[in-house]
Amino acid sequence: MSLQTCNQRIVSTRSQSNVPSITTGRIRYTPHAAPQTFVGIWLACGLLIAATVQAGRAIRGRSSLRKLVAPPRIACVTCWSTPSAANPHRQIILPTGYDIAWQDGAVIILELGRRLELADWTFSVLDTVTGERQPVLRVTTANTVQMRITEFDLHHADDGYYGTLYVPFTGDVWVSSPGAPDAVKLATVTRGLTQPLAWSPDRSMLAIKAEQVVVLHRIGADGTDYGPLTVPRTTAVSWSPDSRTILLNPVDPRLAELEGAALVDAASGAITRLPDIRQGTWCGESLAALEVEPRLSLLNLTSGGREVLADYRSFGDLTVSSVEVLDDACRRMLVGRGHLADGFLVQRDTGSVTRIGSELRVIHVTDTTLTYQTRVDEQLTVQRLRFDAPSEPELLAAFSRLYVPVIWLPGGERGIALDFRTLILLDIAADSAIPLSDQIVLGFGRRSLSVRFAL
Repeated sequence: MSLQTCNQRIVSTRSQSNVPSITTGRIRYTPHAAPQTFVGIWLACGLLIAATVQAGRAIRGRSSLRKLVAPPRIACVTCWSTPSAANPHRQIILPTGYDIAWQDGAVIILELGRRLELADWTFSVLDTVTGERQPVLRVTTANTVQMRITEFDLHHADDGYYGTLYVPFTGDVWVSSPGAPDAVKLATVTRGLTQPLAWSPDRSMLAIKAEQVVVLHRIGADGTDYGPLTVPRTTAVSWSPDSRTILLNPVDPRLAELEGAALVDAASGAITRLPDIRQGTWCGESLAALEVEPRLSLLNLTSGGREVLADYRSFGDLTVSSVEVLDDACRRMLVGRGHLADGFLVQRDTGSVTRIGSELRVIHVTDTTLTYQTRVDEQLTVQRLRFDAPSEPELLAAFSRLYVPVIWLPGGERGIALDFRTLILLDIAADSAIPLSDQIVLGFGRRSLSVRFAL
C-alpha cells in the first residue's frame, strides 16, 4: 500500500449520469385542419417543451446534489514516532473506510458493501505499521439495517482476535474467533439496546444490559441462554475478577437511594439487593462502596464484613459521587465529588484523607507515587505525589487555558488533546504543548478524535 500525506489525500468522486435527451415526434401540419386543431397542437407543443425543460433541470439538479453530498472514501490514520514530532511521521490511506475507532489497543475499521437487498459488514484490525487490514468479523444483514461501531467488542487473546457484535435493529448477537472471521449467531436478545455487551474476565459468559433497561441477559460462550432477569433500571454491569458475580452499579449515584445496587450470581441468576450502596468498585473479592449512610466502606462479600474507611464529612460535604481503587490490595482510593469539586486520596493503611484538587484524573500509578491531572485556576496541571507525603505534590507541567479532555498514553509521559479542531501533543517531561497539523484532524473525519490515534 502506498503511503501518502493527508495534504495529498484523494477524495473519491462518483461519475455523473449523462442527462438523457428527450426526442419529440414530428408534428405534421395539415392546411385544411379545423382552427381548434391548431390550438390543440400548439398547446401540446407548449406542454411538451415545458416538460422537457423541467425534466432537464430535475436531472441536472439530482446529479449536482449527488456530487455535493458524496462522502469521502479516504481516511487517514496518523502515527508519530517521537514525542516532539510536529508533523505526521506516517499516514495510512484507507479506501472505502466507513467508520474507525480505537479499541483494546487496536484501530478498528468498519467497512460496508451493498449487494442489492443485502449489506456486507466487515470489522477489521488495522496494522498501523504496514497498513494492512485483518478481518475480525464479517456479517451480512438486510440492506435496511444500520450498524454502529460502538456495538462491536474486540478481545485480543494470545491466539488472536475475538469479535462480538450486537445488532440493535434485530437484537442478534454475533461472534467470531481467530482464523474464522465469518460471524456465527450466538443469541437473540432485546432489541434497541446501546452498548450492552460485557464479557466476564474469563470469557465464559456474556452479560447484556443497557443502562436504562430493566432486563439483564446472560449468554454462555457456547450459546446457552440462561434466561432474562429483571434488575434495577439505571445500573451498569461490572464483573467481579473471578467471573462469578455481576455488580449492577447505579449509573447516577443521586438516584441510588431509589433503586440501589445489586449483585447477580452469574451461574444461578440469584439477585442480592444492595439498597444502601450508591456506587461500588471491585477490589479483589471485596467491594469498595460509597454508602447511602455517609461513609466509604470496604465490604467483604465472602465473610459479610464491613470496614469503614472514611466519613463523607471528612470530604467537606456529602456530595460524593465516585470511588476509584488504585491497587488490587485496596490500600489507596480516589473519591470524587463531581467535575468541578475537589477530589480526595484515601489511604487505608494510614487512615489519611488528602485533598487533591478539582477535575481529578489519574495518569499513572506506581507502588510509591501517583501522577495525576488537576486544574489550578486557568491551568491544567500535572502533579505527582508520594504516598508517604501526599500533602506535598510535585508540579511536573502546566498547560494554560486548556479546557478539553485529554487522553493520557500508557506510561504517563504524553497525552493528546483536541482543541478547536487542532490536535495537541502534551509532553509532561518537556512541559510543552505541541500543536499538530490541522490536516491530521481533517484526515480523521468529523467524528470524535479522543480515541483515534496510534503511537
